[in-house]
This record gives sequence, C-alpha cells and structure tokens, in this order.
Amino acid sequence: MSVRVGRAATVAAMGALLAVSACGSDSAVFAARSAWSRPTPGGADSGVIYLDLSTDIADTLVSASVDESIASDVEMHATTVTDGGGSHSHGGGDAEVFSMGSVEQFELGVGEPLVFEPGGNHLMLIDLTEPLELGDRFELVLGFSSGRELVVDVTVADNPPA
Repeated sequence: MSVRVGRAATVAAMGALLAVSACGSDSAVFAARSAWSRPTPGGADSGVIYLDLSTDIADTLVSASVDESIASDVEMHATTVTDGGGSHSHGGGDAEVFSMGSVEQFELGVGEPLVFEPGGNHLMLIDLTEPLELGDRFELVLGFSSGRELVVDVTVADNPPA
C-alpha cells in the first residue's frame, strides 16, 4: 500500500511541477496571433490568410494546410519590393515594384515575429471548395522544421481581429 501511495504522490508532485513550470514559462512565445481571412465572392477559387507568428526557438515554417473541406492546398507567398530601375517618361522617377511568389519556407528568429499581412507575406488558399463568408472559422495547421506543429483558429473577417 505504501508503494502505491508513494507512486501516486510522485505522480501528483510531477503533475504539480509541470503545471507550475507551464505557468511560469512564456508559453505564448510559440504562437500565432490575429489569424484571419478575407471573405471571398462566389466563384472565387482562392483566398488568403494573414497572421502574426512568433517562436521561442530559431525555427523554419515549412508547411501550411487546412482541411480539404476548405481548400485543396495552402501556399506560402512572399512579397518583395524592388526598385523599378528604369526611367519614366511621366517625371515620376524610379518606382518600386511589388512582386509576389510562392516560397518553400520562412525562417523565424527568436523574438522576431513573422507577419503575414495585406500587401505583404501571406498564405494563399488554393482551390476553395466554397466561398469564405463573414464569421466562418476554420483551422490552419503550420508545420516547422523542428517537427513542431501549431494549430491556428482562423476567422473570416473584413479586418484583422482586435
């Protein structure tokens, strides 16, 4: 009987220690915040997801997916800005050129949030199964080179969540 009590006490103590450790640590550092997607018109075959992503270790975002009932694929897109590099006949000088393209990964540094936002980096939903409507919610799964996954609740809204 004393062995059982000892084992139960050990298990309880370990559980309490883990609970205290979790409360004392900054568990919110590995997190996605303000995840949202714009509503799409009927017939649209793509959508977009924006969010702020942070990590507690140097890591690399290598995948993103949603349930196939939402879209067939999620692509990671980077937006770059370059100097137009040419002369303009309308007196405007060199213009910045924005380009968007699919990327295989995004590097994340500790304390350096990765922001996905309108006009910038974003996640593209490919082959939507139906339009995204205001108030809809769905899960996004982010995969990292460290082997960790982050499940993110995405809300369809006109603007980012407050």
